[in-house]
Amino acid sequence: GKTDQLIIKELVKSYFFFFFEIDFDIEFIEEQPTSDKTSGGGWGMVYKWCLSNPPQERNAIYFGRGLFANDMDGLACDGLLIHLDSDICEEIGALTSLSPVPSKAASPELRGKFIKRVIEEWLWPEKTEQTGKHIIVPAVEAIEAWLVAGLSDDEINPESNHNIQKRLAELDHTVVRKVAIPANLSRPRKDIQNYQKILAVAKLKSSQIADKCPHFKTMLDEIFVAAVTA
Repeated sequence: GKTDQLIIKELVKSYFFFFFEIDFDIEFIEEQPTSDKTSGGGWGMVYKWCLSNPPQERNAIYFGRGLFANDMDGLACDGLLIHLDSDICEEIGALTSLSPVPSKAASPELRGKFIKRVIEEWLWPEKTEQTGKHIIVPAVEAIEAWLVAGLSDDEINPESNHNIQKRLAELDHTVVRKVAIPANLSRPRKDIQNYQKILAVAKLKSSQIADKCPHFKTMLDEIFVAAVTA
């Protein structure tokens, strides 16, 4: 969704700025959902996108060449990033041959690995050879865990928190807005403007997010490799 795209873009840029102490030159092209909002979000649309962009066409379109040998109109992307939250593991069981689906009690590593393997199956349904430049990003249990890791020094393992939405909503009030937590709070207001305010605070500790969220750190490493080997 749009808020997920915003989180990825802002935290990646912030981390590399912190790491290199320069404005890291990185540009994101929003494909699903598109920047013009003509396509919706949600994991179902990611599934449809993967099946609608088979490997040969996908590689031609996104990695520097068009569909034909003498066509140079393709995008010159360093990497193609595909993200899903692991809290949908139970929902996508019918759309994969993989089994068993790891339970909510399973480790973050197992939940993330399952999501990654499902996306790989969607990207290469004919079991063709997987090509590089595909950065598959499972967020465990949800991408909001990254925000919680940046907002709270006390949250030791946000990837294991199955109430991460509520936790973010609490931190949104106490850390970002600096107001009392209202009764019956269950999740943050999920719109771009609200998430921009949350990110303005959370991204200041992007290095801490990388320390606390292994899947976030893996994404950063793979983005860096894709950029320097382009």
